Amino acid sequence: MKTRAWISVAVCVWLMFFAVLLAGPVAAGGPPVQPPGLDQAIAAQEAHTDALLAKPGVVGTAVGLGADGRPVVKIYTETARVRGLPAHLDGVPVDVEVTGELVAQADLFARPAPLGVSSGTERLIIYRGHLYCTTGTLGARVTDGTFVYALSNAHVYAGEGSQTSGTVQVGANGDRILVPGRADMTDQACGSQQEIDRAVIGTLWNYVPIEFSRKANNTVDAAMALTSTTEVGTGTPLDGYGVPSSSPVEAVLGQRVQKYGRTTGLTQGQVTGLNATVMIRYDKGLTRFVNQVVFQGTSEPFSAGGDSGSLIVTDDASKSPVALLFAGSSSSTIGNPIVSVLSELGVSIDGGP
Repeated sequence: MKTRAWISVAVCVWLMFFAVLLAGPVAAGGPPVQPPGLDQAIAAQEAHTDALLAKPGVVGTAVGLGADGRPVVKIYTETARVRGLPAHLDGVPVDVEVTGELVAQADLFARPAPLGVSSGTERLIIYRGHLYCTTGTLGARVTDGTFVYALSNAHVYAGEGSQTSGTVQVGANGDRILVPGRADMTDQACGSQQEIDRAVIGTLWNYVPIEFSRKANNTVDAAMALTSTTEVGTGTPLDGYGVPSSSPVEAVLGQRVQKYGRTTGLTQGQVTGLNATVMIRYDKGLTRFVNQVVFQGTSEPFSAGGDSGSLIVTDDASKSPVALLFAGSSSSTIGNPIVSVLSELGVSIDGGP
C-alpha cells in the first residue's frame, strides 16, 4: 500500500534477530557462573571465525552451551543446506544453528516520555528510490554529568545503514528526534507537520558510524539525542520493568534478562551466546559486528522489528543494564554490550527517579 506523494509508505525499519538455545549453570542463590572450558571455546571460535564467515551461507559465530551444559562454538547459517562445517574446532564441539539472514531491526505519550517507547528521527530514508519514515525504541536516558540524552541505535536516530534524504546533522542544530517515531504517527502517513513538531524530544547529538565491510570490526550501533528531564524520563511504562540501575554489568551465559520495547513490550529471556561475531544486513549492505551478545526469549520471541534501541537489563531486583538491542532473527536477539556503548559515547545510565 503506497501513496505517490512525498512519501511511499510509513514503515518500521527493522533489524531481524539471531538465535541460540540453552541456558548456562546458575549458582544457587546467586548470579550465573561461567562454565569450565569457556576460555578454550572462545579461543577456538576466534581462531576460526574469519574462515567460517568466508563460507557462503555462514552469518556468524558465538560461544554457547551444548545439550550437556558444556561450552560449544556456535555457527549460525542462513539455511540448513550449508555444507562442509566442522563438528569440532580445536577440540571444542560445534553446534550449527540455522538463523536465516541477520538483518538490522529498525504511540503519543505524556512527557516525560518513558523508556521503551516508539522513537526515531524526523529525517526520511531512501529505499529503492522511495522515501520512507522509520521508528525504533528509546532505550535509556543517559548523562555525561552535565546534560542528559536519549539513547538508541545509530540506525534509528542517525539513519546509519540507510541512504538518508540529505546529510545527517548533529549538535545544537542536529536532526530532530521524536517520540513517537514517524512510522507510528496517526494524522497521516508519516505524520502531519503539526504532529511531528509536537513529538520532538531533542536533537541528534552524537552517534558511532558503522563501517560497511565483511572484514569490519564494528562493536556498537549507538546514537544519542540531547534532551531534558522534562522530555525523557528514566523508567519504563507501568507494565515494564521500571527504572534501570546506573551500574551496568557484563553478560554471562545463562543470565536471565528482560527488556521493554516499542513492538513487543516487556519480554524475558536469557544470554545464550557470548563473544559473537555476526554478519548484519542493513539497507546499505552486509557488515560485520564483533564481541556481541546473543539472547533468546524464555517462552516467546524476545524482540521483533521496531524494538531496536531497547535497553536489555538483568531480570532481578538490580535491573542492571547488560546490552543495547540492535539486531537478530525471528528466533533470537543481538545486543551490543552496554559497557561498550557507554564508553563509545562517553556517558553513563541516568538511573535517577
